[in-house]
Amino acid sequence: MNLYTCMQTNSRCYKNTSSIKPVGILWHSTGANNPNLKRYVQPADDSDNYKADIAKIGKNYNKNDYNHAALSSGLNAFIGKFADGSVGTVQTMPWEYRPWGCGVGKKGSCNDGWIQFEICEDNLKDKDYAQKVYNEAVELTAYLCKKYGLNPNGTVNRNGIAIPVITCHNDASKLGFASNHSDINHWFPNILGKNMINVREDVTRILGGGSAPKESSTPAPAPKPAAPSVTPSEPILRVGSKGDAVRSLQTKLKAIINPNLIIDGDFGNNTKNAVINFQKKYGLTPDGIYGPKSAAKMKEVYGSSNQAPAGYKVKITASALNVRRGPGSSYSVVNVLRRGEIYTIVKEQNGWGQLKSGQGWISLKFTQKV
Repeated sequence: MNLYTCMQTNSRCYKNTSSIKPVGILWHSTGANNPNLKRYVQPADDSDNYKADIAKIGKNYNKNDYNHAALSSGLNAFIGKFADGSVGTVQTMPWEYRPWGCGVGKKGSCNDGWIQFEICEDNLKDKDYAQKVYNEAVELTAYLCKKYGLNPNGTVNRNGIAIPVITCHNDASKLGFASNHSDINHWFPNILGKNMINVREDVTRILGGGSAPKESSTPAPAPKPAAPSVTPSEPILRVGSKGDAVRSLQTKLKAIINPNLIIDGDFGNNTKNAVINFQKKYGLTPDGIYGPKSAAKMKEVYGSSNQAPAGYKVKITASALNVRRGPGSSYSVVNVLRRGEIYTIVKEQNGWGQLKSGQGWISLKFTQKV
């Protein structure tokens, strides 16, 4: 999977949508003969990563992309051709942002729970291109199923109707949960002999082989720093553990994961769930046990202090400011902050500030101290 991030922060959907708990993935295709991602995806003019995004995606001189307030649609990602002709995915909204993608059918809408992406169509005659975008879409779907614990062959019951976890606009429409569109059943079944049943089989094959795709970094990432070492004296914590070590862990989880977590020194189910969410957030095995790998990651994103780190507050001055995994534009984007929002910085490095929440780092030149 070739995944890049360029959040469409100027779109009406991005600014006004709500959040979802993902229960499925829905495929679209654009319905226009233009396989280039630049047709639909462009960075905000004042994005801190504007030049790199344009170099990667290409420049839309017609300004008819989707990153505008006047447009009422919004998807979580697009699949198509980058500026260099390679096929890949651009994530355009956080996966847990509710898309405005499939409209409303007679019985409801798959906008309520289904992550959605568009596949850029060409003239529908190029089998090589169709195979490449199909493979990319399958790998993205497998990645999302693994990320959110979704059963690729499962269904979700809505209003007495079993909707497949993995579906497309046309199939959702037939069930009454989307507007009347033909995508993607007018394309892949005809040129590749692949329908959504085959999609589920292919996703299952990837997940079953233990080779679910990993999210790639945004352009030319620098090598990630090694995780801090863990000393043997650091205990493994799990349900039933008690004492100061648990209290220290709860303090950090409260700052990073769950602000409502009670700090009582007793590792119960609430602490276990917070550990699981921490592990999911940072790509660790979500087993709810706080062992050496979890402790190393906690040191990396939080520090070794037993108390929430002190710092200073800043206001975001750019319309869209990327949060990155490390202090530099070569690190991958993990979130996007909006103008006027206020955050606490706990560490500085080369003009970048680390967020107290543990999300990552932001460029301080697009902030103002408050």
